[in-house]
Amino acid sequence: MHPILKQTFDLEKTSAKNLYKESKYKESFSHLERAHILGQLVRLLEYMAKVHK
Repeated sequence: MHPILKQTFDLEKTSAKNLYKESKYKESFSHLERAHILGQLVRLLEYMAKVHK
């Protein structure tokens, strides 16, 4: 994973975890959604790089 994407992914996961602990479930879920989208983007980019070699 690209370092900037990894850093952003980790930040979103950490934010989600912290908000969940504070019982801020809606806000936590928003961060989980962002982390999920970033994860999907990474997989797509890896797939595209493999297919287009």
